Amino acid sequence: MTSPDALFERFQTPPPPADLRARSLTAARLAMARSGDRIDLWTRLSKSLAARLAWAAAVGGLVLAHAILSFPTQPAPPPRESPLLLAGAAPDPELGATVTLPRLRSGRLPQLDPSIRSEPAHPAGETTPRSDGHDA
Repeated sequence: MTSPDALFERFQTPPPPADLRARSLTAARLAMARSGDRIDLWTRLSKSLAARLAWAAAVGGLVLAHAILSFPTQPAPPPRESPLLLAGAAPDPELGATVTLPRLRSGRLPQLDPSIRSEPAHPAGETTPRSDGHDA
């Protein structure tokens, strides 16, 4: 029987060629020497009069369109009671009662009003007894 190390020896990657580093550096030097007189894209765009004029025209067009579209030609319609309601449909009373919040009265404090009943919260991790008589 062979050892586990001997089984995995053939899965090791072969070493890189000995002259790989030298060939890569030589190819990089030649590429840099060939591209020494090239100008990058951003430098060409910044020196191009046509590109600068096109950019200025685009910015001017956007500013002009914003100025024209910012001022409405018609007054805004008055807001309806609720923007979620359709024009001819009556609201559902159950949905209205569920979604509508009661109005706040400034003279009413929950601490002083006996009609508002609050129960203390139970600490986390404690079982809360059910009020309907069933076991939890």
